[in-house]
Amino acid sequence: MKKTISLLLGVLTVSSLLASCSGSLHPDNGQPVSVQTSSAGTEEIAEWLNSRLGGDYSGAVTLSLGAQGGIDFSAFPDGGYVIRTQDSDTAICASSADMLDRAVRRFANNLAGTGDVYETYGEGYKVKSLSIDGTDISEWSVTVETLGEEGFEENPAFAAQELQTYIEKECGVTLPVEIKSGVSGASGADKASGKAGRVIRIVQAPKDDPLGKDGLHIYFENGDLILRGGYKRGTMYAVYEFLENYAGWRFFGLGDMTYVVPAEALDIPGDIDHEAIPVIPMRYQRTWMSGYPQNAPANTFNIGYTSVAAPRRNNAGGANVSAAKHGYLEANRSSCHTFEAQLTGLYSGPQPCYTDEFLIEALGESLKQSAMAYTNAYKDDQGMPLISVGPNDNPYYCTCKNCAKALKEGGGALSSVFLGFINPAIEYANEEYPDMFYFTIAYQNTVKPPKNIRPVENLYITYCTNAMCMKHSLLDYEDCTYRYTTCAEAREHILGWAELTDHLGIWMYYSNFCNILCPVATFETMRENVRFFADIGVELLTYETYNYGFGFDDLRNYMMSLIFWDPYMTDEEYYAHMEEYMAAYYGDGWESIYEYLRIREQSAQNSHRCFATLGDNISQNENYTHPWYNSMDYVAKYDEILSLFDDARALATSAEAEARIDFLKVHVYYFHLCSAYDEYYVNGTEEERAEYEELYLYYCGLLTYYGKTPDKVSAYLMSSVSDLIPDFTVADLKYNPSCCIW
Repeated sequence: MKKTISLLLGVLTVSSLLASCSGSLHPDNGQPVSVQTSSAGTEEIAEWLNSRLGGDYSGAVTLSLGAQGGIDFSAFPDGGYVIRTQDSDTAICASSADMLDRAVRRFANNLAGTGDVYETYGEGYKVKSLSIDGTDISEWSVTVETLGEEGFEENPAFAAQELQTYIEKECGVTLPVEIKSGVSGASGADKASGKAGRVIRIVQAPKDDPLGKDGLHIYFENGDLILRGGYKRGTMYAVYEFLENYAGWRFFGLGDMTYVVPAEALDIPGDIDHEAIPVIPMRYQRTWMSGYPQNAPANTFNIGYTSVAAPRRNNAGGANVSAAKHGYLEANRSSCHTFEAQLTGLYSGPQPCYTDEFLIEALGESLKQSAMAYTNAYKDDQGMPLISVGPNDNPYYCTCKNCAKALKEGGGALSSVFLGFINPAIEYANEEYPDMFYFTIAYQNTVKPPKNIRPVENLYITYCTNAMCMKHSLLDYEDCTYRYTTCAEAREHILGWAELTDHLGIWMYYSNFCNILCPVATFETMRENVRFFADIGVELLTYETYNYGFGFDDLRNYMMSLIFWDPYMTDEEYYAHMEEYMAAYYGDGWESIYEYLRIREQSAQNSHRCFATLGDNISQNENYTHPWYNSMDYVAKYDEILSLFDDARALATSAEAEARIDFLKVHVYYFHLCSAYDEYYVNGTEEERAEYEELYLYYCGLLTYYGKTPDKVSAYLMSSVSDLIPDFTVADLKYNPSCCIW
């Protein structure tokens, strides 16, 4: 018979079996389940399942939530569900609407029509039995051994708190913690814990230790598990490394995408000896992930957490470091985007005159005031203060007689004139605050290193790659012919700066700032570039992208966090991390999305042109086919790509995963509209043109549905197609999935 989905648990045979289960599956009163009322909030879920199963499924399915299904979910720490099928009738009860959604997807994708089913999810803790070196976790305790210096004890204490929190979430055991101040630094048997049972020792290494500020060493000694870390953030990183590498946790850096791999029994081996020191000392990410700064410490970013609550910000050890801006970020005020913050009202024009002695003195006084503010606000070495003294965000500069003369003396490198402006200002501030560090950017007209001047010793130079080709890398640059900055030219610039300073940084851009719906395909080249930076001793890496979640931004952000820490990981490790993330992010259909990613990356490599983050607005004579990708790839494989998305959507394990797949599909439509423009719109039949217009309006409706203004998101496509559709209005921008035949 045709299946029915009811909101009542009326299948008594199934309900009775649910009630007969042991433990938490008994109702509170111990009587057989008998629910007579519907569960509010399940209507949409029931509608989804009814549509998904179609008319071929024979049997009744009943849905309920929590106590209305007669089931006590108190022993399900993170919620869960029960699925029971008997004689083709099924009862599904869950602790929440989200869990019910997951349960019906599990039933539809994997269990429907397989016979009798009895499945529970979420009962008990994710790891049923956890032990370390054969000893149950309940017999372990934690001792924190710190240096005993004010300002340096917070991070080890925070590390212990994180270890305690995640172990309890994993298996329900709360580890007792004892903090010992002023006893840290030893690495051997003389630091025996003296505790009954076994001890996890979180040990803060001394300042002169090879682990430095962020390094870590995980090993066993005299029966104790040692989580030893560098004196600033190393203990925190040692805990996260232990949790992720050995205890089953994953920190993907986005919202609630932190989870533990379920296991019946997990025994952490007693022969661990793992040491890691980050290749890049200073790591900053200015991205979509910044919306979840609470996860930044676990992802090993150590500067720029300006929006994190103070306790965690301080624990991360990076709150006091301002990453490069196009201006100046002061300890006690908001970020300023231009020199105007330091030279307010003292000059006119896009940039100050770099040879004006009055402005140099004024800048020096401004830097001195900023240095004083840092000194008063922060204790020595608690956070490395970087005072930005960067140029305004434009490519214009003073062309007065003195500046022209200085430019000629500098061999035509504007960076020589710029350093002649900021060097003496910094030296002036150094007279009273010699321990302060400053920060500037080699940006736009100042990327070429000078020949006649060096940066002052306490100035960080950060080279910006916004005009550099992203199709090629700095390790594979011979064939690059990009019209702005080829990889060979950028490589020469960076190596030139490396000869001038020991404090070199790189600011990497991985967004198309003119068109956020056309993200760059860089999963290979970005890793090669970071390897190059590590090889030449770059101290600071900044990664910036603002694609608002379109494309694979979240995946790229996570992968970048990994290669910032270890750019030398093997190909096998790199792709394993990528696949694991995609499985968590997109659900059981992730392999189809991964195949689409491979198609997209290959299409970029098949393109006849180089590309960068400047956007490269397309001229009329290029027929609006976007040059970053081989357009024929998308036209030829469009049906295959849509099929991959259909497969992924059908296997989505949650409404959230399904929504992510739908959101990703927006730029698939965009790419196809660009690639098929000539074939289907300019030269197509009347029917093909009508279909093209329909897809275009559907695409615009999707953007509006997701809260994006189409002309702001994809000005390139809007400028080409909308002019050719005279009846197009904002009223047409309505999300209606049934309207599109594509």
